[in-house]
Amino acid sequence: MRLAWIDSTPFRIPFRQPLSIAGSLVFARVGLLVRAYSANGFVGIGEVAPPPLAGDQSIIDAVSAMASVQDTLRRDGPITIVPWLPEGWGSSLSGAVRAGVEMACCDLAARLEDRRVAELLGAAVHDEIPVNALIESQDPRTAADAVSALLAAGYRCFKLKVSHDLAHDNARVAAVRGTAGPGVRIRLDANGAWTVDEATAAITRLAAHGIEYVEQPVRTMEELARVRRAVGTPIAADECVTDANAVERLAALEAADVIVVKPALLGMRNAVAVIERARAHGLQVVVTSALDTSVGIAAALHLAATLPDPVPPCGLATAALLAGDLVREPLIPRAGSLALPRGAGLGVDLDEAAVERWSSRDNLHA
Repeated sequence: MRLAWIDSTPFRIPFRQPLSIAGSLVFARVGLLVRAYSANGFVGIGEVAPPPLAGDQSIIDAVSAMASVQDTLRRDGPITIVPWLPEGWGSSLSGAVRAGVEMACCDLAARLEDRRVAELLGAAVHDEIPVNALIESQDPRTAADAVSALLAAGYRCFKLKVSHDLAHDNARVAAVRGTAGPGVRIRLDANGAWTVDEATAAITRLAAHGIEYVEQPVRTMEELARVRRAVGTPIAADECVTDANAVERLAALEAADVIVVKPALLGMRNAVAVIERARAHGLQVVVTSALDTSVGIAAALHLAATLPDPVPPCGLATAALLAGDLVREPLIPRAGSLALPRGAGLGVDLDEAAVERWSSRDNLHA
């Protein structure tokens, strides 16, 4: 496959309500929509989705990086992509930018071959992926009400963001468990907000509610290993999973039970390598979005479709958190699962009117 041109469009989509991440509120998802073009008119799409707390500078840097990609294409002409970026090309791209470009190239390569992206990644083993639901409410009673509605909608796995108010988090988790009952999974995510001592105390107390695992309770691998030795609840590594070598180090330190894979940050090629390395070490893999639009969610969904049985609930039920989307049919779960799109490539098509709305100058500077 020959990549003839690539461009990007900044967008800003508000969350339906502010999200609390590591103790900070996030009000909107900002990113870049990437389009990759072949010489014969096919177009692949991807999404650059910097970490939600990265700030506006991350988008400025991403736009600059995309300009360097365009300069390379002007200088070197069409570049062969099959479907990964060639080794050594675009080495200056950051994780999220490289991931977005690679995502668009994967989509383009699959569309050219009239195949789904999952088939390029190995094989589409599953057409339905179970997902967890994020419980956004900070109020215990409202959180319990949300769980009641989600149980009725077919969800059997819930995730809560936790931070520094242990008494409040304990009340929320207790309310969720009380409503969900004993057979439902509950996951917690601290986004690295705790110290080792805080994490040990919090996890020990919250474990009484039957926690499947706690995601990134502390920042570093060494700290994860210390926490894992101190508690009985399984530990998941997220932000510190930067490549397959990171998985090797986590395994050597015995720092994690679960590896969280975010293709929007890792890139498709890195994500495949991370999954292979994690499985080799007997670690569970959970694929999640990075709170991206349905473009990024589609890429993560295709990756999750290649996992062996039994596939754990994945963190892909996030499109509904946004006030809008970039595709005609947003990827919204039904009965607690997401269906793998059946069309070629990622299987999602842009809604050009929505792209125009969320990329308008007035919206970007709102």
